Amino acid sequence: MARWYVWRVLLVGAALVWTLGCSDDVAPSQCTGEGCVSCDEDTPCEEGSYCDSDGRCQEQLCEPGESQCIGGDSVQVCDAEGAGFSETTACASGQCQVGRCLCTEEAGCADGERCIAGRCSCLSATYCDGTCCGEDEVCGEVDGAPACVPACAGEYCGDRADVCCEGDTPVCGPRGECAPSCEGQGELCGENFETCCPQGDVCVFGECRTPGASCDFFSECDFGEYCDPALGRCMPDDFPEDLVCELEYDFDDFEPDVLWRWEGVEVGGQLHANVMMTPMVADVTGDGLPNTVFTAYRPNATTSAVLVVLDGETGETIYTNSTHGLEFGAQIALGDVDGDGRNEIAVTESGRVSMVDDLQSCPDPSADENGCYLWRQSEAGIAQGSPLLYDVDGDGAAEVIARLRVLDGATGAVLVGRSDGYIYPTVIDVDGDGQLEILGSGCLWRPNLDAGTMDEVWCNTAQIPTGQDMYSAMGDVVGGDRAGLPEFVITGNGSVYVVAAESGELLRQSSLPGGGNGGGPIVADFDGDGSGEFGIAGSGCYTVFDTDCIGSVDEDQPGCTRPEIAPCTRGEDCFEVEACPTLASSGGTGDGVLWSVYIQDLSSSRTGSSVFDFQGDGRNEVVYNDECLLMVFDGSTGSPQFRFPNTNRTSSEYPIIVDVNGDSRTNIVVSGNNDQFNRDCRDPINARPDRYPECHPEGGGERPAWCDAGTAGVVALQDPEDRWVRTRSVWNHFAYHIDNVEDDGAIVSSPEMPWTTHNTFRANRQGEVPLNAPDVAVTRAVADARGCPPAITFSVTIENLGRSAVPSGLPVAIYNGAGTRLIQVETVNRVISPGGTVQLVFEYEAREVEYNRNLDFLIVANDDGTGEAPVRDCNADNASALVEDVMCTIVQ
Repeated sequence: MARWYVWRVLLVGAALVWTLGCSDDVAPSQCTGEGCVSCDEDTPCEEGSYCDSDGRCQEQLCEPGESQCIGGDSVQVCDAEGAGFSETTACASGQCQVGRCLCTEEAGCADGERCIAGRCSCLSATYCDGTCCGEDEVCGEVDGAPACVPACAGEYCGDRADVCCEGDTPVCGPRGECAPSCEGQGELCGENFETCCPQGDVCVFGECRTPGASCDFFSECDFGEYCDPALGRCMPDDFPEDLVCELEYDFDDFEPDVLWRWEGVEVGGQLHANVMMTPMVADVTGDGLPNTVFTAYRPNATTSAVLVVLDGETGETIYTNSTHGLEFGAQIALGDVDGDGRNEIAVTESGRVSMVDDLQSCPDPSADENGCYLWRQSEAGIAQGSPLLYDVDGDGAAEVIARLRVLDGATGAVLVGRSDGYIYPTVIDVDGDGQLEILGSGCLWRPNLDAGTMDEVWCNTAQIPTGQDMYSAMGDVVGGDRAGLPEFVITGNGSVYVVAAESGELLRQSSLPGGGNGGGPIVADFDGDGSGEFGIAGSGCYTVFDTDCIGSVDEDQPGCTRPEIAPCTRGEDCFEVEACPTLASSGGTGDGVLWSVYIQDLSSSRTGSSVFDFQGDGRNEVVYNDECLLMVFDGSTGSPQFRFPNTNRTSSEYPIIVDVNGDSRTNIVVSGNNDQFNRDCRDPINARPDRYPECHPEGGGERPAWCDAGTAGVVALQDPEDRWVRTRSVWNHFAYHIDNVEDDGAIVSSPEMPWTTHNTFRANRQGEVPLNAPDVAVTRAVADARGCPPAITFSVTIENLGRSAVPSGLPVAIYNGAGTRLIQVETVNRVISPGGTVQLVFEYEAREVEYNRNLDFLIVANDDGTGEAPVRDCNADNASALVEDVMCTIVQ
């Protein structure tokens, strides 16, 4: 036994020696399974152990902070090391449950606390370093240490809601700065939100702006204004120059679709389907909705055209008047000529002007002894010309202008006039006195209705043609030393004349590229340089003239950016753009010519055109129909934006741009006919697969019917994506400019002249740009957890950095920080105008499981909680903000 005992001792000693000689990874003084050894600050004990006073590691006896009841009326708390419980402390209430003292209303709570269900709660919901602050106190700092301090007299602000706003700036502004209180005043405004707008003003991009007149539509506002749908008022259309906010799309890639197509009406047992004049649009039925009005003829009966009125919504015929045969190529005019608030129709029969009564007063020509004619005139001959409606003397009563005759609008009586003049006149207020003048026969005439005379303003018959078949427009097209002054652009006899409107001085004469007579000119800014240019169709070319481009094509001229137009080489090049053959050697440009492209109008060579800025980018497009195609040309390059088959024997007509049915969408309305299709289009279509590719389908596909028969009637086109700039529902006569007629067809007294505002002629009113979009941006988001529990208060600043209003009802979604769980959705219940700012304040009641934890929140504006954005936004990247490290602190 002695030997065995000795051996056992040796084994124990060996084990002890092995333990003391452990590897460098474990300090020699660490605990082992046999017991504990020394420890200090450099060699702490393992987790779950503590270092006792003798420097040895011992297993913890309790969980640090753990409490236990003793005897039901006292409590003990485990110390910070877990070495044991503290001395027993008697509960002030004499009650202890589940390891903590219960409070009573009489005892157990500190100052500012209240006993609720046996637990002390802070009445102010504000603790400061474990101390409950009073209801008139907040947690601040005293000598660098947290302490309860008196509450702020104003509002708290700043990114951490720790800045007290007092004195002259007692409120928290939208971006977290202290700001003045605007109570009883207008909106808070200024670059740094330092001022209050006057009552009724609106803050737009930091400036107080006074709303204008009440409006429902943009056309009720002046130029330089837009109709704010939220305010129902006209507002200055003035945005920062560098602000670009629009929806993306490719204008070159889309094709318009057909809204409706009118294909004829049977009158007297014969189909009248051909139209060779400019359709006009206004409300002639009195129902407040626009109608399309024109004359239609049948082949070989060109002196017996019938008057047709269509429903603008459907394109269906609602009225015809065949009482008297009308000139098939003459123009008509629409407007209220007798002051009854309803629109009449001026027509031409046998070369004379007559007036058809409005459809509300006379809906059935067959039941009226006068065939619904208000009056007929035997003196005012205009052949296939155009009557115009103006208030010549500014007395509030409309007159009819037929060449150089002025007729009483209500009776047709000739008030004053001459037998000569252009059959397509232009009317102007050259000196701004409210009295109108008429251009005709190389002269400018002022009708004196009181004296019954036509007074000459100037005559220049030596340089300006006097023939009746001349066309003209007016605008500021020269610029330079004449900037702000009007010129006439006159075409005829293959030439273009630019004439000073106030003096008759011939400023420039040019030949028309491609030859031909030349049709009605248009005026607009085609290249976006801020100055006016003019466009004219001839026989073989459509040309935009630019006085900035006067000079050699080989030299640069300021303000002239000439496009590069390659001459036709067949194939795709011709389909895209084909330079005018006359100017092919110079790339489709020339002296005073911005661009000139190939068209085909061999029949009349005097077809008109119209102009509109469809994209709202400041560069107007040309809308033109030759003998076979409707085309829209890029104003700066001449490249076709789109082409549409529409055949026409051509006279002086042109397409119009109008809201044809009152749905706030812009339409192109164009007439067509096919009675000369074989003469005009059949051979070119068959000979030019490059220009008419749809008529030469590859692989023997089906050839469209129009390629062999042409088209007839009237068609209204629309952009299927509704991306064209809005316009209004009126185009009332041939020499149209938007200042002369109101939306309801009333003729304006003493109208503004186009060169003083928009500087366009044969263009319609430009409305809001549909591509302009709002930019919903969350620019500030802060959380204040001082009132939690129960709730965290959020303050979110949402700005509209775009060019279009954000409608009321914008949703704002609140997610967890990762964006994986929806918490709640709030709503902005007001419209945010461009440049406007709103502050959205809301609360979130934290769950108990979230107490004493750092929480993150993702705030997403323009999100209905499903991830969908109900408002089209040009920049979705700035519509959210992350609020981090928010803690709802509760003192145990």
